[in-house]
Amino acid sequence: MNASDIKSTMAGAFRVFATRDALKIGELMAEDVEWHGPDGNATAIYLGRALPMKGRKTVAEFLATGFRQMFGEAEITVTAITADADRAVVEQRLEAKLPNGGRYVNDYCFVYEFKDGKIWRMREYMDTLFGWRQVFGVNSVALPNTDACPRHPR
Repeated sequence: MNASDIKSTMAGAFRVFATRDALKIGELMAEDVEWHGPDGNATAIYLGRALPMKGRKTVAEFLATGFRQMFGEAEITVTAITADADRAVVEQRLEAKLPNGGRYVNDYCFVYEFKDGKIWRMREYMDTLFGWRQVFGVNSVALPNTDACPRHPR
């Protein structure tokens, strides 16, 4: 794939992610896809998810259902896509209403790597403290459930 193909694939991927259809989402991914994110981030802790998430079914089902548990009908605005022959860097803003009724807004940067035209690895970066405070409160300092974060057990 060339950079133009990668950019086009990513733009289409976000439309497919928005369908919340696990089968369609899975078609975009390699069987051995991995999603790496910051240890102990608020979403992983809140949903009890261990990172990295591995495998097409696990990642696709998270995007189809797990994401919605946390963020409901979120609005994702892609602000930039930069690509080369086997990866894309996507800058985006996520705005959502949390289960506690609070508003969530955070900027993200994802690095998507491709293998044989499919998403093979996803690396997620965001302001974890800002996200944590929106989910668990400004004064929250203790992890409510570190079982989801095996590298940082209590």
